[in-house]
Amino acid sequence: MMRSRIRRRRGLPVDTSGDPGYAVRNHRFASPVETAWDGVTTLAELFEEACKKHGERLLLGTRKLIKREVEISEDGRRFEKVELGDYEWLTYADAFRAVESFASGLAVLPPKVPPR
Repeated sequence: MMRSRIRRRRGLPVDTSGDPGYAVRNHRFASPVETAWDGVTTLAELFEEACKKHGERLLLGTRKLIKREVEISEDGRRFEKVELGDYEWLTYADAFRAVESFASGLAVLPPKVPPR
């Protein structure tokens, strides 16, 4: 069973136009995805389109730390145990509003020019 897993090819070498290094692509996809939506060329545009399309869907989940314990085993290793609260979620729309607010704050800051 283990040998059959080892022999199975999960990645295939890809020509990277002569750039140094070694690139591998998942064997299920013959070519890379060009773009998820037409006209989207940057990561910022991709995020904005995803937020428009999936506005009310859950995107980011966090959990509050309730309790943290450190146990030391007989052989001296330390184990940290944590108790976490329930997930609190942000939707795509919530995340987009937070990104817009952060970007607006950055936009009003004066540019810092490093001394020469």
